[in-house]
Amino acid sequence: MTKIENVEKILLIGPSTKIKELSKQKILDYINGGGFIFSYGESIKYLKTINIVPDFHIFIDPLSWCKSEDAYSEQFKQKTTLFALNDYKDNLKKFYTWATCNGARRYQGGHRFKKFEKLEFINNYNEIFWFDSKKINIDEIKVEQKIDFKDDIVILGWSKKTGRNNDKFSCFAMPLIINVFENLKNLHIVGFGDLQVGRWHDPAGTRGLSEARITFNAAAKYLSQNIIKNNIQISFEHDNYYNRMLTKALIK
Repeated sequence: MTKIENVEKILLIGPSTKIKELSKQKILDYINGGGFIFSYGESIKYLKTINIVPDFHIFIDPLSWCKSEDAYSEQFKQKTTLFALNDYKDNLKKFYTWATCNGARRYQGGHRFKKFEKLEFINNYNEIFWFDSKKINIDEIKVEQKIDFKDDIVILGWSKKTGRNNDKFSCFAMPLIINVFENLKNLHIVGFGDLQVGRWHDPAGTRGLSEARITFNAAAKYLSQNIIKNNIQISFEHDNYYNRMLTKALIK
């Protein structure tokens, strides 16, 4: 996939309900300071409420798109770039070799998922960067093995025998960002690592967050190695579990 060289500052907005504490003015200040907005999953639903259109958007689970379809606007088609897995093509045939779409199939009777299968989601964006990814199971990594996110767009996960869900921040969003943005110097994060609150689509729910904690702990070593190697300064909007643990890993 083509590398992006003109981006040095990114505000990464994740799915937790804490993103509501990030004001529109603060986002605009970040943009005016030369920053780019990178939205993950259903965070675009919040951004729509404050009339902010992201520069970049990603999701991994088709359910994220199915739940967010009504958040897209004409402005997306004029501005926003989507990073999309090639695994979605051919009716998600390759995607099914390592993931499932049960939630998306059931959501609202499955009519939005049928649109996703036909790749109609690409019509919501100004530009699509299709990419291949290298799947690596955390529980099968050798102790001395190092993973360079610049070599491939990596998706970290677990083998079927372990059967855990992955953490979208450390296992998908961060490896992609480090790979694609050649000259990234500063990354500010909001909406990831807030394990005490729900996510945008389920404010009262914490389902899956315990697995996210376990996966983040396992992936933090490789994430911190790549952050240090590429001289990226990271910060979090809120003091949370990911902030504390990643700070420790970066100090070592």
